[in-house]
Amino acid sequence: MRVMGIAVEMTRPNHPTAHVAVVEGSYASPSLVAQFDLTSPGTDRPALLLQLGLGLRSHIDGHKPDHVAIRTADHAPIARSSEGPRLRLMAEGALAAAAREKLNAVTVASGRGLANSSRAVNKAALDAYAASHFPDAQTQAVAAALSMLP
Repeated sequence: MRVMGIAVEMTRPNHPTAHVAVVEGSYASPSLVAQFDLTSPGTDRPALLLQLGLGLRSHIDGHKPDHVAIRTADHAPIARSSEGPRLRLMAEGALAAAAREKLNAVTVASGRGLANSSRAVNKAALDAYAASHFPDAQTQAVAAALSMLP
């Protein structure tokens, strides 16, 4: 099975970066096929979100995953009204819509939710497993992919 895991990070103000890891095999014996980042140089939000979605669709066509798993942010203990979290949510939504356009098997969940779907006992264990298997890859994206492997 081949899974594309995605985690969005605000690498600089008003510029989300989607870290993507393509993993195949099984949870016990995973293999990292590819890793890359999706970004957009623009500042216009609709154009930025469109570019993220177009980039993901292109990579889905190339890598042909069986499943896409998007890791969303966990709920913050204190609500914030800053633009960063809102833009991250918009980016995750644009990526989810782009993935869903290409295949039916799309999961959008928090780190905790993905860990609950996996063989890991919790989010920390899933992240540790991802980091130990692929130390040079973006841990959250790899963990998202691993969570959907059989």
